[in-house]
Amino acid sequence: MADWIKNPLAVSLNDVALKRANDLIQSLGKSLPCTVAQVVSSGIVVVNFEVNSAPATLPRVTVPVLGSEYIRYPIQVGDKGMVLSADVRLGGITGLGAGVPDMTRPGNLSALVFAWLGNTAWSATDDVSSVVIYGPGGVILRDIGSNSVLSVSPPNVVSDSPNTITTGNLVAGTGATGSFTTTSGSVVTVQNGIITNIF
Repeated sequence: MADWIKNPLAVSLNDVALKRANDLIQSLGKSLPCTVAQVVSSGIVVVNFEVNSAPATLPRVTVPVLGSEYIRYPIQVGDKGMVLSADVRLGGITGLGAGVPDMTRPGNLSALVFAWLGNTAWSATDDVSSVVIYGPGGVILRDIGSNSVLSVSPPNVVSDSPNTITTGNLVAGTGATGSFTTTSGSVVTVQNGIITNIF
């Protein structure tokens, strides 16, 4: 005789309700720990989920990076973080898809964004009360059209601007070498901490 005939109706209905509820929970978006497996661009990465999903294997997923266009983080393969899940598809906003999303629930790994997480292995900060910006290749500050660029890359600090404006005094330490242009167009050269040319 089949098993379902042996089970009371109340038990069978309860089992069906639990299965439906578990299926719905499984379909919800997942926020999971992950590492960056590939850098597609400064705003798009492929992530590898750092979670034991046995017996299933979670695929690598291409996701946008949480952040603004106006600050480009030097994201590296191996960076640790997590993905956060949105309630609707994000492709039309991120360029990974098209169109305006409707309120249809997306797949549980199809509306994710990557965000970094703090880590005890990070290097100590220079000053806990200051904003500290650094990257593997240095730091670049520029306006949206790259008309003025300040580049800090060891061992140089380079300012590239068509209209360099200097106010106050130039104080050069021992061994400092460089040049700058004043607002009147004069070029001042500093060699080993001493102003050597003004022309």
